[in-house]
Amino acid sequence: MTEHTIASYNMSFASDMGKIMGSEKHFILNGLTESREVGKNQRILWENAREFVYRFFTDSENVPNASACGLQEMNVRAKVAGVGGIEGVKERLPVSEFPDLDFFECVTTTPHGFPTVLTIWNKQKLGNKTHEHCGDLGEFPGYAALGPQHKGRPISIIHTDKQVTLVNLHAPNVPSDSLKGSPILRDAITATIDSCGFADRIDPKKLFIMGDFNDPYNAIRSSQPLVIGGMPLNHSLSDVKTLSCCYNFNSSCPDSLYNPTSEEVTRDFDGKMLTASPMECFINRNKENKDENEELSGNPKLMGDRGLLSNYKFTGDYVLGLDISAPLSIWRPVARSVSLESDHEMVMATFRIPVAGGRRGRKTQRKQNRRRSTQRKRRSSRR
Repeated sequence: MTEHTIASYNMSFASDMGKIMGSEKHFILNGLTESREVGKNQRILWENAREFVYRFFTDSENVPNASACGLQEMNVRAKVAGVGGIEGVKERLPVSEFPDLDFFECVTTTPHGFPTVLTIWNKQKLGNKTHEHCGDLGEFPGYAALGPQHKGRPISIIHTDKQVTLVNLHAPNVPSDSLKGSPILRDAITATIDSCGFADRIDPKKLFIMGDFNDPYNAIRSSQPLVIGGMPLNHSLSDVKTLSCCYNFNSSCPDSLYNPTSEEVTRDFDGKMLTASPMECFINRNKENKDENEELSGNPKLMGDRGLLSNYKFTGDYVLGLDISAPLSIWRPVARSVSLESDHEMVMATFRIPVAGGRRGRKTQRKQNRRRSTQRKRRSSRR
């Protein structure tokens, strides 16, 4: 058996663009303010996140078995000007210094941009790419039925000459699916693997799935694994939660502002009525006070202590495999109380996979040799 540590990281496309926008607007405003880079190096947060990827592949003391990393929310310079993108990651891990690393990107197209995932792996450990597939989970019928807004969610699959398969995905954001156990997502992943064109070559014992699963309610867990080829793929050995998401008002808060129930709850907090969706944080949804409304206002806001990493409440950044050696954990080489890298945390897990011609195979061969020798001796004694 050999051990391989696999990582996954949503790096934030908006911070790479240096724009305070989208669901990351609060995070980017806070990060630039904390870094004192507002109006200066607007891409500093993405550059910090890129350094985490570099450290994952170079910190052999803390990650001795680093083998692959899947990145989500990536940009491509040819399509988005002025970004670091997949090219910036490759420049930080140049082939001249890292000849064992290889890269595969999957780019999707939407009216609003070009969502991309990037997979990085060590060829010496996991093999050279022999097959590849790039698809869009949002085009799967289960998501398509919910509306075209779910398009542009890339999923890539590569297969190597060491019979290893690496999947990297960014799932559509459908909280109701997560609340129900993620049946649509499970079907979409399974259907994509089955139709990739080389499904017959995929061995679940050598299959790793990285990604931002957009699974805030931890539907995929030890007791409810993702089953591929009849095998239960998982990220942990128990139903413990790895809270990697996210710097936002609905997903980060102290326990006193968290709704642990599966029902929507509205409650009075010091004279202000706040509402929380199932297993989310309480937020202000008062349409008459949009300036104070974290959900409806387009203005970014500093979250203060609410945005502490220790206050994150969502799961969903996973690495899945069959034989877990070290369960999913957060990889944070620079200790901070508030993220200055991405609104997601980088996660990793370690898995064991069988080696062709390994100990079990040699033991079986010795038994066969002894059996043949005994048979020859018996035949000789009868002559």
